[in-house]
Amino acid sequence: MFKKTIGLCLAFLVCWTIVGYAEEETINRVASERRVLADVKGVSIKNFISSPDSRRMAFAVSRRVDGRDGWAVFVDDKEEQTLTDINKIVFSPDNKRVAYEVSGGHWTVVVDGKRAGKYYYKVTSLIFSPDSKRVAYLAGERKPVVVKISAVVDGEEGPYYNNIDSLMFSPDSKQVVYRAKKGNKWFLVVDGKEEKKYDEYLNPMFSPDGKQLAYAARMGKKWFVVVNGKEGKQYDKCLTPVFSPDSQRIAYAAAIDKKWCIVVDGEEGKFYESTSFSSRNAASIASPVFSPDSKRIAYAAAVVKKFFAVVDGKEQEYGSSSISNLTFSPDSNRLAYVAGRGTVVVDGKKGNSYSIIENLVFSPDSRRLAYVAQQDSLLGESTKFVVVDGKEGKHYSRIYAHNFSRDAIIRPAERYSINNREEMIVFESPTDFHYYVRHIEKSEHIDDVYIVEERISK
Repeated sequence: MFKKTIGLCLAFLVCWTIVGYAEEETINRVASERRVLADVKGVSIKNFISSPDSRRMAFAVSRRVDGRDGWAVFVDDKEEQTLTDINKIVFSPDNKRVAYEVSGGHWTVVVDGKRAGKYYYKVTSLIFSPDSKRVAYLAGERKPVVVKISAVVDGEEGPYYNNIDSLMFSPDSKQVVYRAKKGNKWFLVVDGKEEKKYDEYLNPMFSPDGKQLAYAARMGKKWFVVVNGKEGKQYDKCLTPVFSPDSQRIAYAAAIDKKWCIVVDGEEGKFYESTSFSSRNAASIASPVFSPDSKRIAYAAAVVKKFFAVVDGKEQEYGSSSISNLTFSPDSNRLAYVAGRGTVVVDGKKGNSYSIIENLVFSPDSRRLAYVAQQDSLLGESTKFVVVDGKEGKHYSRIYAHNFSRDAIIRPAERYSINNREEMIVFESPTDFHYYVRHIEKSEHIDDVYIVEERISK
């Protein structure tokens, strides 16, 4: 039966030796693989996630229910219940609770194995609060024929609006914030209270300490950044602001007459001329990234066909490839980014090139850089593998995100940068890391998921 196949079992141990952080240093990567999910033959699996600490799992398995297709929800190796369909599963930040959206005709939510609300026309955006004690989601109802949206918090419905998005908790879990639309106007709703109405809003952003709430808004033809209700300088366009990790600094991209700059702590940086912000070969600026110590800032910019990273106000020209995924090391001394789709640049030096590169991650001691690379073949097939300090590991058909519910969990330190993404590689120490994979080899199972645990040594 399925419950027996889900148990953890050691698959095999593989070892390899690669050149590491410095050219003269040789390191060993010793990897073990454990099967954490083995599907029964002919049954599909979806919504596989791991908890934030990567110690628990949840997923849905297709089943026949009363002659119709249904989905059984599994948490760890225990089957909870079989339902018509499952849209999304999330873990709480403390790893102890699980919730999911149930669809199929009507929608509802299940929290801790029990239905936690009434049935709606639609349910989405299910989240836990950072302290894991509260639950919120968006629910739609026909009133009478037009669908109206309400934010349901701790089981209580809020006002119904034409549209709602950007539902979030404050870092201290006390406040609930979302964007709402009534008529042609957008506004924020904070703990049920409507803020000032604007023609357009971009996503709000809490500072890590929870004391500041910022967003970009438009009134008429002018954009500006609003921090705790105070409007800043007007521009032709502003992008979503970001806070530094210590909550003391704020930065955002702004434009005047098609010239873009980064505004840091109220001071405008160099302007880059552009005929269109989204134009591939015109000047553009990507939203900034703060270093962990909050002292440094980096962003990508371009002029004509030249792309470069701007680090602490200094341009580091790369070439004709766009720049993305700017990532500082934990000690704030190193910087890595992706040029084009598949070339790594670290500390200003060009590294390996692949078809696609994802998830740049420095080790906790900042010595090593790891990332997920994809290599496409001429036959259209592709493999994925983890690269550490420029050297490849074993190839797999897929590498899964560490926590697919990460977008639904608002942690105190996660809203100072828009560079957040689901982690594929998770370092537990300077020498130990893990990731989830699926093997290349054909299997009788539709999905075989393994956790690969690696240790680096000299």
